[in-house]
Amino acid sequence: MENKIKIKNNNYKEVIEILKHISSMASKSINDIYASSKIDTIYKKDKSPLTQADIESNNIIISSLKKHFKDIQVVSEESDNITDSIDNEFFLVDPLDGTKEFIKKNDEFTVNICLIQNNQPILGVVEIPPKKIQYFSDGFNSYKLSDNNLIKIESNNIISEQITIVVSRSHLDEQTEILIEKLNELNDYSFKIIKAGSSLKLCLISEGKADLYIRYGNTMEWDMGAGHAILKTANGYLREFNNKDITYGKNNYKNSSLIGFSDNNIMQIIQKLI
Repeated sequence: MENKIKIKNNNYKEVIEILKHISSMASKSINDIYASSKIDTIYKKDKSPLTQADIESNNIIISSLKKHFKDIQVVSEESDNITDSIDNEFFLVDPLDGTKEFIKKNDEFTVNICLIQNNQPILGVVEIPPKKIQYFSDGFNSYKLSDNNLIKIESNNIISEQITIVVSRSHLDEQTEILIEKLNELNDYSFKIIKAGSSLKLCLISEGKADLYIRYGNTMEWDMGAGHAILKTANGYLREFNNKDITYGKNNYKNSSLIGFSDNNIMQIIQKLI
């Protein structure tokens, strides 16, 4: 394992601009395929779908990262040789997060690129290709860029009487539904449910449009890294059910059940119910 950190915090703003540019290039390639009338799909060993858009986006991102940061490892969902021997600093990539949403053509898929240092997400870009919207963290603050309009975003750190729960559009499970039923039995709060695909769920919490995301079962690190980086600098949280921080660079890159939230009071409510 290589312990030396190559990207220092005084370089974060320069690096995030490079990551944003790489994300935009990958998004353009995805949009070109998205505009076609037919999307050819194959299925991987885990039965998850794979399209030409996944492959082309991955090729652009990997080659671009290696060009700009040749000494830093890259871990991508679509890499053929994902290694368990990981450095303290690496890029974490999901070239097309939400392939099911891409196939359904509902616009809720993203490009995710993240810098991990010492097991934590530091910089992250989440881009929605068909909407040309970027969420990103420069390591200090979180932003949303849409139609050349750049705004700083923050999560809702003061809990209100109505808590908005964002759930997965394609992966809503029975355990989550049971927990939501328990929440609805509480007298102190009302709950609103919205659905979203891909890492948009964490972005919605980051910009204050949702307060809570619950995910039972395993996710992969590349599903969460970029959104987690954005959520952190938007003053939000992503934790395991035991309230421990999510860490990155695990041997199998798998996360256990997790909760994204905007206010610690929300986590206290959840822990009483699980």
